[in-house]
Amino acid sequence: MDLKLFTEELCQRRRLEQRGFMEMLLRSSVIESLPNRELFHALLQLAVNEYGVRQSRLAEVLPAKLPVVSRWVAGLTAPPRYARALVIVAAASIIAVEIGMDEVEFDRLKPETIKIAGSKFHTAFRPS
Repeated sequence: MDLKLFTEELCQRRRLEQRGFMEMLLRSSVIESLPNRELFHALLQLAVNEYGVRQSRLAEVLPAKLPVVSRWVAGLTAPPRYARALVIVAAASIIAVEIGMDEVEFDRLKPETIKIAGSKFHTAFRPS
């Protein structure tokens, strides 16, 4: 097998995996479960450790201070319950940008509860 072809196939598989995770983050059932602090930490840790969300980029998009984001990722603290969806949607938007998704497609994937609160949500498409 050609090395270039093999590398392209691996990259394509990785993007599909990232997209699947990003879509899972945006499910209504996940968003509604985010008051659960343990679930919030697990999802945020996966986003950072496995799916390419850099803490510095997340801090920039939210906006939040990097040490605060680091404490969230480490599981030492968490944002208030009402703000956890904001953080997860921001992480999902970073993944969406990474895989080349446009803002219109990303917006179609967001659950209705997030669309209604739209202006409160910061995304990698419209950094603050």
